[in-house]
Formats: sequence, structure tokens, C-alpha cells
Amino acid sequence: MPEDLLEITRLLSREIPEIASGAVRIMAAAREPGRQTKVAVTAAAPGVDPIGVCVGWKGTRVQALQTALGTRVDIHLWSDLPTVMIERALAPGRVVTVETDSLEHRARVTVRSDQIPRVLGPDGLNRALATRLTGWAIDIVASDAA
Repeated sequence: MPEDLLEITRLLSREIPEIASGAVRIMAAAREPGRQTKVAVTAAAPGVDPIGVCVGWKGTRVQALQTALGTRVDIHLWSDLPTVMIERALAPGRVVTVETDSLEHRARVTVRSDQIPRVLGPDGLNRALATRLTGWAIDIVASDAA
């Protein structure tokens, strides 16, 4: 298990009972200490909202996580579809299209030019964490025609 995932799983298991019980599973995590953390979660039990569970009432759980980690924490709903997961991982930026090349394990993501700063993040951090979270190399292309 990658170190980021192991560390995040330990912390989230202490803070979120549904993760400790197995009702919510952490599928992937990427972290840049002191800057930002991204976590992808899924429900392992019917009727459980994995995002809602992690965020908590009025954001109390995610705020506790942010304090414990010393970073902003973005929680994303896991998808087995690479195109969907890549789009979610690049939030808060809005994506127009995602095309994947399975042989190269590379994605070409088209965004409107006004979304470039949000998709990349400061110093490219958002894209770098999305790449680590999904395991796909991500190329960003701007297109206002999209």
C-alpha cells in the first residue's frame, strides 16, 4: 500500500467511524504535506453516502481532517472509469472532455482556458495530485471552442 494511502487511511479511520467499520472505503489518496490532500472514497455498504460521511455535518469531519493533516483536503467519489475519476480528481476545475490512451496510461484533458488555473492549481499542484490519485499521466489542453 502506498505511503500516502496508508497514512491517510490510518488518520481517517480514527476520525471517521464509517471508514473504521468498513462502510466507506478509501480507494486512493495523494498528499503534498502542508499544502493539499486528495482522497477518493466509495461506499462499501448500501445506503451510505461516502462523501457526506467524510465531510460530516456542516463540514466538521473534513475540518478536523484538515487540522490534523495541516492541509486542505479534497474528497472525491471513486469511479472505476478512468475518464470519470480523472475529471473528478481535477476539481475544482471544470473539465470539458477526457480522452485516455490505455497503452500509454495517459489522459488528454480539454478545459476552457478560464479553467486552466483551477485545473492546474498553484505551481501545478492540483494536476500533480490528480495524477498521483488516479495513476494516469494528465496532459491539459485549453480550448474555448469546447
